[in-house]
Amino acid sequence: MSKIHRREFLVYSALASSSLSIGFKTNANEVQNLLDPGNPLMIPTNFEPTALFTMEPNGITTIHVNKCEMGQHIGTAFAQIIAEELELDWKDIKIDYPGWPDNIQKLGVHFTAASSSISEHFDELSRAGVAGRIALLETGAEILEANLEDCVAKKSKVIDTWTGNSISYSDILSQTTIERKFDKEELSSLKLKKFEDYTLIGLPLKALDSYEKINGSAKYGIDSSLPGMVYATVITPPTRKKSVVKTFNDEDCKSIKGYIKTVNPKLDINDPQSGWLIVIAETFPAAIKAAKTLKVDWDIPQENLISTDDLFIEAENLINDKANGAVIYDEGSFEEGLSNSKQKHEAVYSTAFVAHGLLEPYNAVVGKFNDTWHVITGTQANSFTGWGMPPMIAARTGIPVEEIKLKRSSATSWWWLW
Repeated sequence: MSKIHRREFLVYSALASSSLSIGFKTNANEVQNLLDPGNPLMIPTNFEPTALFTMEPNGITTIHVNKCEMGQHIGTAFAQIIAEELELDWKDIKIDYPGWPDNIQKLGVHFTAASSSISEHFDELSRAGVAGRIALLETGAEILEANLEDCVAKKSKVIDTWTGNSISYSDILSQTTIERKFDKEELSSLKLKKFEDYTLIGLPLKALDSYEKINGSAKYGIDSSLPGMVYATVITPPTRKKSVVKTFNDEDCKSIKGYIKTVNPKLDINDPQSGWLIVIAETFPAAIKAAKTLKVDWDIPQENLISTDDLFIEAENLINDKANGAVIYDEGSFEEGLSNSKQKHEAVYSTAFVAHGLLEPYNAVVGKFNDTWHVITGTQANSFTGWGMPPMIAARTGIPVEEIKLKRSSATSWWWLW
């Protein structure tokens, strides 16, 4: 049987009985403030020196990731960076994705692109870990009655190297409340580890979110459903701009089981979605089949009908026309080097245009609850989608923008939502 200390017994007893003690008055004792760090019956509180992570009194640390997880394990990478400086045991770590808009003022803009998440946030995440380590070292040294300079942090513990005594992060937070915060100036002055001193970064650690993807518990946009909902897909015109639907014929679609109707939103010719049609059905397969069956006649601006061959010809023209071509790098003298070279090799290199094919179809689920329209979708640009989507929907539907809310789901892979 494991041994429990008197203080731990009092803390856990307080947690268990606090809901019963509220509003219960005795004549013998005054009401105890269970949030007072100096009170032996204090209810343990979370430790959150920066907005990037939260450590619970049980020692579990949740890393808050303001990026979109779309198969690249960005949450695991962020956790590894913070854990390195915070000296966490990897088993004590979780991740979450707070999203937009509730946490934008705490975590900043939510945007994932250009493979820049690590390079952009490495320093910030590292300093958050250092800040947490410093605060825990200071408090741990005080509890151990040790000199701060004799203490080190390792594997979610503060260790007094002089005596060998140690205290876990969870025990520290169970005994006291750490209220220290770090402003931007303090964070920027913190000293980071040298690369050669890393113990976690560079190791093939177990990804923190693989299990939910494998067992099916991760919920993606395509997993969302509402009672009685219908499914829709779009038919796009041959050009990106200024195509207009002249007529469409859905007679053959009516024989498809589950087909409901096709809607022409009749958007302005300058609208990016001009010329689109919306095919609605009772099931997604029926919508896809109907979209392939529908006959559409578009009014297409001929100047916008550009083929792949046209693009390659224009690229070659730009290469040959030095006056109009764009110079990306201009170092040294290419002409001089070419003229002085004894050997010359000529070749033409080109790459094909490829689509950014996704693992799941573009999707969003829309439903109305308590006078508010909720849009559920996955996006790599949560902040910009949150700002841009409600006004865009409002402009096309006439629904007041304040009645439209965005809810983020997991994404399998993305390039752009729009």
